[in-house]
Amino acid sequence: MNTLFPYLNSGGYIGKAKAIRDFLNTYDENEERIDDQLFWINMYLNNKDIIGLDTNAEIFLNTCATDKKYYSFTNNKFRYTETRTNPSIIHANSSDKSY
Repeated sequence: MNTLFPYLNSGGYIGKAKAIRDFLNTYDENEERIDDQLFWINMYLNNKDIIGLDTNAEIFLNTCATDKKYYSFTNNKFRYTETRTNPSIIHANSSDKSY
């Protein structure tokens, strides 16, 4: 996939309530290790016909590996100039994985 954001990020998702509820009802809380990232990756890989990724940061911008020089604020509006989009949700994940 030729895009800046080719990967699924379970930090945020949107959709119709019934569809999300149906997916979440398949979540097995009894598994030894609960991992929402792996859960949504599997859901995506098995349902590519009905799940899409925001590969252009039109709605969600994950700031991991992005450069601040591409952040623009004009008239209280955020713009990610590298993709020329105005994402509504900015996900600034931590690099601390010690937990």
